[in-house]
Formats: sequence, structure tokens, C-alpha cells
Amino acid sequence: MAAAVKGGELKAAATDFAGLQGIALPDEQELRLVVAVTALPVSGLIEFRSGRLPDSARALEQALAACAELAEAYGHGYLTPKQLHLAVNLVRVTTEAGDREGAAHLLDRISAVADGDRTRWPYAGAGRLSLPMSREARTAVSAQLHREAGRLARLPA
Repeated sequence: MAAAVKGGELKAAATDFAGLQGIALPDEQELRLVVAVTALPVSGLIEFRSGRLPDSARALEQALAACAELAEAYGHGYLTPKQLHLAVNLVRVTTEAGDREGAAHLLDRISAVADGDRTRWPYAGAGRLSLPMSREARTAVSAQLHREAGRLARLPA
């Protein structure tokens, strides 16, 4: 679905996403959270590409909350790179909304977390972040942070 969204096929992706939401799942909170961590970012991307920035931000924030709950309640300690990736996506949504100050503030906080300072994490679950990240995860997050800093720099003052 994400590939369809990135390819401009928003209607098809939204239809596919809606269809997946109708699949019955066992009544297990951990499974529902795992699905949320996977599905909500796709929903956020559909909303972003459709110009519905508040809905995009809300989906990403819900995915971050699901990550925090999975880490806290179920010991899913591998989610830190995903959490930073989602947070940087929120920087992009904030930048796209034209909120230069908000985007810069969030980018600064996430950069500090990527450097190992969990106290700067602006979302739930700071205590469960696995820091420092592996070199590979840090490289991927750093590249995404760099791209978003570039977008922010191009935003008119």
C-alpha cells in the first residue's frame, strides 16, 4: 500500500487500507498494537499525500503511542528506530503545514534522542527507548533527520 501511495495511487491505496481494517482479529491487545504500528503509518501517509495534515499527524501520533505501549506492556524492545522514524515523519508533516518553529523544535528534540538523550523524547515511553541505537539504525535515522532538516531549511522564513 505504501508503494501505491508513493506512486500517486491514493484512491486505490485508501480502498485497500479500508479493506484491511475490516479483517477480524483475535481480541488480543498485543496483536492489535502490532497491527497499529504497521497500519497507522500507512494511514498517515495516505492522509499526508491527500493533504489532510492533521489526520496524518494524528495517525503517526497513534502509531507512536502503540509503539510505547508495546515496549512498556509487552517488552518489545526493538521499536526505537521505528519510533524515531515515525517522529521524523511528524517533523515532515509539521514542515509541510508551514510550522517552521514547531518543526525545528521537534527536529532538535529527535536529533538529541538519536544522539542518546532519551530525556528529550517528546512522546510516551522515553524510558523504554533502546539507546544507543545500533550503528545501522543510527545511520538510517540520521539520513532521515538530514533530509528533513533540508526540507525545513527550504521553508520560507
